Amino acid sequence: IPDYRGLRLRAYDADMRTDLIKIIVDRFYKWVIGSGLKLQSEIVEEILKMNKINIDTEIFKENLEVLFNTYAYSKIPDIKGQDTLHKIAIDVFKTAFLGGDCLVVVRIIDGYPRIQVIDGLHIESPLGEAIKAAKESGNLIKHGVELDKNGKHVAYHVRTNGLEFERIPV
Repeated sequence: IPDYRGLRLRAYDADMRTDLIKIIVDRFYKWVIGSGLKLQSEIVEEILKMNKINIDTEIFKENLEVLFNTYAYSKIPDIKGQDTLHKIAIDVFKTAFLGGDCLVVVRIIDGYPRIQVIDGLHIESPLGEAIKAAKESGNLIKHGVELDKNGKHVAYHVRTNGLEFERIPV
């Protein structure tokens, strides 16, 4: 059985300690993600007409793209208020590339979507009451992911510190 935790930690260690690897992968992230995300909206006018919404779609597109650009370059998207949406996108890609996976949680705070990136390393199966509660509702927890009887993801269990976990519903 592969030691996924060990592989993940070795990848992070190589990224932090080896300058050549850091240079190569940083350029790869920049090549894939580029300078950031750019919204190019395409409005389906037929749907608007079906709902009797009559607007100038060109002006709406321009306004929407300007608002998105303002949001993306601000620090509002970050749950900690420290990074822009573009920096978060690179961090998500880097975390998934080095660690294998990550969980991106979007929480609405003060009317704005705020993004939290959780390394897959912290998604684990809890002990005790959480397993009991999952079983009582007919669910199963496997590798920190709570699944219903059809295999659909219901929640993720994230280790916060020590033996404490946060259950994040899907």
